[in-house]
Amino acid sequence: MNTIYSLLRGMKFIQKPQIWAKGDLLQGKIMLGVSIVLLLVSIAIFRGESEVLCGGLIPLGLTLVVLMGYSTYVMSSRQIYIQEMTSRY
Repeated sequence: MNTIYSLLRGMKFIQKPQIWAKGDLLQGKIMLGVSIVLLLVSIAIFRGESEVLCGGLIPLGLTLVVLMGYSTYVMSSRQIYIQEMTSRY
């Protein structure tokens, strides 16, 4: 705990939001990767014969919409924020 505090204490003020934004950008990339994998899984389920699995496509589809929507929003907004902060300071 002390090492994290001392690391943050030694940083400039502008570095903290940039690190936060880069973390959000990484989270958006991971979420987009997970949504692509879920899209492939849902296509495989749709082509399959199991009625039980086909019933799970509605919640899976909603999860896909939320993941893709939020991850693209985070990736676009944070990338613009990082570029703005870099150009200003």
